[in-house]
Amino acid sequence: MRTLGSSSTSLRVPTVGHVHEIAQGVAPESRVVFVDIDPVAVAHGNHILADNDQAAAIQEDVRQPERILAAPQLRGLLDLNQPIAVLAVALLTSCPMRMALGASSPG
Repeated sequence: MRTLGSSSTSLRVPTVGHVHEIAQGVAPESRVVFVDIDPVAVAHGNHILADNDQAAAIQEDVRQPERILAAPQLRGLLDLNQPIAVLAVALLTSCPMRMALGASSPG
C-alpha cells in the first residue's frame, strides 16, 4: 500500500509523526492526501507539506465523497485504479451524534 487518504485532524496539532512522515519514512514513494473541512487546518497542512510533492491537503466535506474524489489535487496524486488506504482518524468525534449514527429524521 503506497497510497493513503486521511480524513482527520492529523495535520492540525504540531506534533511529530504525521501520516505522511510515517508512510514516506517507510516507503518514500508513498502519496498522501489529507482532507479537512476547516480552511485553517488545510492552510496549515499545505504549509507543512510545501516541500513535499507527494502529499497535499484539500478542503472538502467527508459527507460528499464525490467532491473529494473529483478534487484536482487528489487526482494528481492518487491513482484511483490502485488500492488506497483511507484513514478516518478522529472523524466521528467531530460529527454530531445523529449524523454519526446515520439518522435521517428527528427523534
